[in-house]
Amino acid sequence: PAPEIPLNLDTNFLVCCSCTDDCQDKTRCECWQLTLESNKRLPSGLQLNEPGYIHRRLYEQVPSGIFECNSRCSCKHTCQNRVVQNPLRIKLQLFKTARRGWGVRTLHDVPRGSFLCVYVGRMLT
Repeated sequence: PAPEIPLNLDTNFLVCCSCTDDCQDKTRCECWQLTLESNKRLPSGLQLNEPGYIHRRLYEQVPSGIFECNSRCSCKHTCQNRVVQNPLRIKLQLFKTARRGWGVRTLHDVPRGSFLCVYVGRMLT
């Protein structure tokens, strides 16, 4: 996060679900409902039919954002609505390109919609 963007990092601020089925039923999970409700607030041309993850994969961008389950939720860490917070699962390789500097690539095929990792860096010019 940038200094000019305020983030509330207080864990008591987090919304949490009371699911006992690892959030299989999206209609009962409070976290899934936040994703669905924020999607409904978008202009009709930007709303998605099914925003959020489908079997831990994201097949289209969700402009309104995704509310993942978190440490305060009753569901297990294997919940289908916990993706970005999980560790890296795909092997990546840093490599030097011929004309463009450094790059990142996978060593294996990646299924469509899979989350790779959060890339954070500073652009140096």
